[in-house]
Amino acid sequence: MFRIRRSGRSHLEYFTLSQKYGPLVRIGPNDLLASNPDHLRRMSAARSTYERSSWYKATRLDPYHDMMGSVMDKSAHMSIRSKLAAGYTGKDNPGLEANIESQVQSLVELIRREYLSEENVKPVDFARLADFYAHDSKSVLAFGKPLGLLKKNDDVRGIIAIVKVALEWIQVFTDIPPLQKFFLSDTVLKLFGPKPTDSWGVGYLMGMARDLVASRLQPDAKDHQDLLGSFLRHGLDRRSAESEVMFPIIAGSDTTANAINMTVSYVAANPGIALKVKNEIDAAISDGRISSPVTNAEAIKLPYLQAVIWEGLRIHPPFGGLIMKEVGAEGDMFDGKFIPAGTRIGHSTWAVTHEISVFGADADVFRPERWLEADEKTRATMRKQTELVFGSGRWGCPGKTVALIELNKVMVELLRNFDFRLINEPASKKEKNAFLSGALPMSVTNRTA
Repeated sequence: MFRIRRSGRSHLEYFTLSQKYGPLVRIGPNDLLASNPDHLRRMSAARSTYERSSWYKATRLDPYHDMMGSVMDKSAHMSIRSKLAAGYTGKDNPGLEANIESQVQSLVELIRREYLSEENVKPVDFARLADFYAHDSKSVLAFGKPLGLLKKNDDVRGIIAIVKVALEWIQVFTDIPPLQKFFLSDTVLKLFGPKPTDSWGVGYLMGMARDLVASRLQPDAKDHQDLLGSFLRHGLDRRSAESEVMFPIIAGSDTTANAINMTVSYVAANPGIALKVKNEIDAAISDGRISSPVTNAEAIKLPYLQAVIWEGLRIHPPFGGLIMKEVGAEGDMFDGKFIPAGTRIGHSTWAVTHEISVFGADADVFRPERWLEADEKTRATMRKQTELVFGSGRWGCPGKTVALIELNKVMVELLRNFDFRLINEPASKKEKNAFLSGALPMSVTNRTA
């Protein structure tokens, strides 16, 4: 598993294993890999006897304190989730769309200011811009102000660089318990772990979170309509709030950026698809069906745009982790085979979203039309299966609603303003893995008719 994870192509390695050996594959002494969507949903269902495995222990973004994503106890997890739900769904944040729009506009302005190719090609690493946008957008949603990456056109305090290294190694620790036990031990963390006093990277974010929470808990503090404000209003304690406010900025930003840059890259690599989605946007503008900036409700009504977005999530899931669950005390049965208690079972997400019986013989091709050609029942199955990129049930991604709103708004605003061209080979050949994509060189020009 160490070799597979460090290969940078673990999602494809696991996909190959699932194709070769079927919906349940042994990948370690106590580890199985599952690709049956019903099995995956059953593991995370509300009444499931499955537990979180040790995989989750290594996902603590603040390595000294648990958060909703890493806490092992079911009741503790549900208690925390209930305090976060109103913030993530937008119920407690009426300005959610406006906050997203402000950063989408900052992204558009940065491209116009620095990266338009006019007489000569001016290469831009679009993956880097997507990272800037995602981190600024998530920080506005989390605590009301951007980190300033888009404004400065720079990785402020090395946040992105350090976080990517940290997340890459977290992927290894989550899969291999002995490494997790050593590297996340108190001794190693005290010597080499991030600290709130650091001036850069994860430690800087920890310090920022600590100071923000402290200021919000002052007797004369004003109420805030952001995630942190919602968390505190619903009774989250100080230390937990410090950990939870980091999650959307670190993990949420990276997956959102990955979804944006991969979808844009596939559109840029397929001029016919780009023309169709731009024509749909232009027609909607002409008919007065979308405003400027576009609202989420308006974007949802553009069928080809939705096909592009869901095809992007399907063809290249934004997260490639195994998300391992542990079989409960009574064991489990799958396909007539008994699975002993304590066995860890991971998700082969790539296999789920590339299943030929659901998505067709060309499941390895980016083809949004499949979503429009399918009958209603088939399309519902495709949607349900693709939604597994966000997890499901009690352990589903809390930021799913926000992520889809961001994709809707970003894709419309980018494609109504610009034409994108890939430079050199497509990004899909340069990826590191399904969680941390590499550079995505493009040229960007103002829209042409």
